[in-house]
Formats: sequence, C-alpha cells, structure tokens
Amino acid sequence: MVTVHPHHRDMQHPGRLTPLGDTQAVSPVVGLRDARSGDKPHIWARSRLLEAGTRQAADNPADNGSHRTSPSPLAPASRGCCLYLPLPILNCRLCVWAMMMPAGVLGLLFCVQLCMGSEELRLVDGGGRCAGRVEVKHEGEWGSICSYDFDWDIRGASVVCRQLGCGTVAHASPYAPFGQGKGRIWLQPFLCRGTETKLQNCPHFGWGNHFCGHEWDVGVICSEALELRLEDGWGPCEGRVEAKLRGRWGTVTDDAWDMDDAEVVCQQLGCGSAAGAYLASRFRSVDGPIMMAFIDCHGHEAALWGCNIRGWGPYNGPHDYDTAVVCQGFSRLVGGDSECSGRLEVRQGRAWVSVCHGHVDLMAAQVVCRELGCGTALALYGTGHFGAADGTFWDGAFECNGTEPLLSACTQRPPDIQNCTQPAAVICSSYTGFRLANGDSDCTGQVEVEAQGVWGPLCATAWDLPDAHVLCRHLGCGSAISLPP
Repeated sequence: MVTVHPHHRDMQHPGRLTPLGDTQAVSPVVGLRDARSGDKPHIWARSRLLEAGTRQAADNPADNGSHRTSPSPLAPASRGCCLYLPLPILNCRLCVWAMMMPAGVLGLLFCVQLCMGSEELRLVDGGGRCAGRVEVKHEGEWGSICSYDFDWDIRGASVVCRQLGCGTVAHASPYAPFGQGKGRIWLQPFLCRGTETKLQNCPHFGWGNHFCGHEWDVGVICSEALELRLEDGWGPCEGRVEAKLRGRWGTVTDDAWDMDDAEVVCQQLGCGSAAGAYLASRFRSVDGPIMMAFIDCHGHEAALWGCNIRGWGPYNGPHDYDTAVVCQGFSRLVGGDSECSGRLEVRQGRAWVSVCHGHVDLMAAQVVCRELGCGTALALYGTGHFGAADGTFWDGAFECNGTEPLLSACTQRPPDIQNCTQPAAVICSSYTGFRLANGDSDCTGQVEVEAQGVWGPLCATAWDLPDAHVLCRHLGCGSAISLPP
C-alpha cells in the first residue's frame, strides 16, 4: 500500500502543506465506480472481498455437496461472509450467507436475525462532539468503524451527522483522518443510501466482521462542528477568512480565490453580497494552522464547506495565499449626510430594499449602528425624515436584544403592517467611547473621544460644568468638581 498526501497539489508557492494529522492511504482497488449506479466493476470488486471469506469453496471444483469445506482464515470471525441488510418491515436484519461457486454463481442462504438493541454512536478526537473518528458502542464496548474509499462517502456520513443531531455533513474520509482506533472494529458498512436513521441500519458484514483495518477507520466532520469568521477588518463583514476546525481557529488558503468563493462567505455570515475577494495581506497576515485549502465554489452554496474543498487541515504551511473578503453588508443607511444616518435599507438577494418604520425599534437601530461601525443609535424616525422609500419594502420585522453583531442575526418575524409606505430612518453617533487622558487617575485629564477605532481630543466651543457632569457620570466618576482653564 502506498501512502500519499491526501490533498497534494502542484503549486508554485503555497504548495507544500504538511498535514498535522494522519495521511491518507491510496485504495488498493483502483478505478472502481459507484455500485449504486449499477457499475459492474464496483460490484465485482466487492465480490472479491466476499470471495476471500469462502476461498476454499472455489479451490474444490469437484465439490458436489458431499462434504463441507472449512471457511478460509481470511473470513471475518472465521464464519465466511454474512451481510446484514435492512429489513424495515420486521425492523430487523436479513442475514445473507454468500459463497462464490466455481462457475462464478453466487449461492445464497437466507436467515433472519433478531433485532439488537440501539447502539450508541459518537465522534472522538475531533475537538468536539460533531467531528472525529466514528465509533459505535456494542455489547458495552466502544469500537471504530472502517470502510474502503469506494464505500464511505457523503451518504454514510450524513447518517452519522443526522443521528448525532450535528447538522449536515461537511466532510467524510475513510483514511483515519482523526487517528486510528486502538480497540475493536465493530462495523464495515457499505452502500448506505443516506436516508437511514442509524448507521447500523446500513448494510454491513455483521458485528465484528470486517475486511479493513484501523488504517481505514472512517471520520466525519459535521456542519455543527465548523464556524466561520472575518478578522482584522473594520467590522464583522470584512477581513481575513478564518475557519474553526477541531476546536481551533485557522486561515483559509487558496491560490484561485474569486468572487464566487467570497459570495458564499458573505452570504453565510449574513453580510449580504461580496464586494471583493482578496488576499489576507490586504488586512494582516498571521501565523498558525491552515484549516482549509484549495476551495472551489459556484456562489450559491449555503456554507463554505458546501463547496468543493480539497484540503482539510490543520496544516502547517506558508500563508502567502490566505484569503480575505469585503462584503457589502446586510444593512445600510442612505439619504443622510454620512454613512451613519439615513433611511434603513437591507440586502435582499442582490438588491437593496427599505424597512418599514414599524418593523424596527431602538434595539434594532443599536445593532444597525454597531454593524456599520457608527457607534450607538441616537434616534429612530418613521416619518420620511430622509426622503421617501424608493421601491420595495423588506417583507418582515426585526426583533433584536441589542447585542447582535449584525441585523441579520436578529429574530425575523412576519410583518405587522401591510402596505407600508413610511421607511425607518436611523441616526447614529459616530463616537464609540470617551476617556480622560494624561491625568493623575482615570477620573481626571483631557477629554478624548473614540471614532471608528481612533482616539482624539474632543473639541467643544461651549464646554461647561453641566457637560462635564454628564461625562463624569458616564465614566463612573461621580460628579464633576471643576473645569481646568
């Protein structure tokens, strides 16, 4: 057996990604197609596995049933090959005893096995309950599940994710991606349809019967184990793309990062459409692991891990092609004298639509101001303060608690007002913080204000003691005593 890097790619610069975990193994069966589509090469490849369990029968062509042959030592559990197939009507399994006869005829002996108890399932060594090596508990003992690459795909993995309540499958691998198990191998499933309620409902060779070793222990990453974020931008909708995998954050690298890829990231984060796809050096490069590499999206996927990802980390490697995006954002303010005041509009597909004045409150306005990097909300209007709406209205209302990073993260409910004509308008304060600097304590000194992350002195032509009282109370410093000349 030859071991190769699972995601090798000939690249000029980012090319040599070093996996931090195990490498994959190339299947000893080459050129096999999916038996579920009726391709005979795949069926007979699996038949050769069955033949290993009854090899002696093929070695005795004169056998006419006058004597029995002993099963080969290659047979699982020294009992030949017993396939457990779903029998939903009886809620149990159909045991099919398979023997390869000299003329290539498949002899079958059917028997019905009583149903077993519900076995537990878990994912281990993946940094959380929704990613890792697949293990099942049978007869009080945990053991792994192995499968060859032509048998383990998104269908079997989707059964695991659904059974564990971990969302949809993001990645499936039979190459022990989360390390090899050390105990029993309980199952070798095959031909899963993806609709089974439990993994053990897929056809298999029987409990404890298998033809593969721990180097083929299967692993799964479910969608609930993954997170995505943008770092080092001005707000939550721009920055370096980072993914959380196995409990760690790392970068996403790709030498062909384009607008389709960026569109998926922006839509997934609730940041509207993509405005640009960039290298991470536009913001700030970092060291650390690479979590995903070589990504190809069509632009309509619901999440980045729904795209074709050829490199699942963590990897050690150069960060020359780490990715970044700038999104258009989900909300904006238009018609005012700055980006921090105006009519509220939100992104609907690739168009901007107004929000009805009765479908947002001051809490929602606070979220909008924070999302836009405009400080806090000062006022919410609903009387066409910045002009009439242009076009359609958003068909829904927003319920926010005020702490959400984006308006799209708020709860959305059906509209209260039909045929709305008045758009909501918001005025934000661009100031995000106040402090006293160059004094003897936090409660004395020069007044400074923060705007978009930058601190500077506050210029006021009519600053008086009542103003200072408000500032001192805001800073938790009691009342103002005096103003310096």
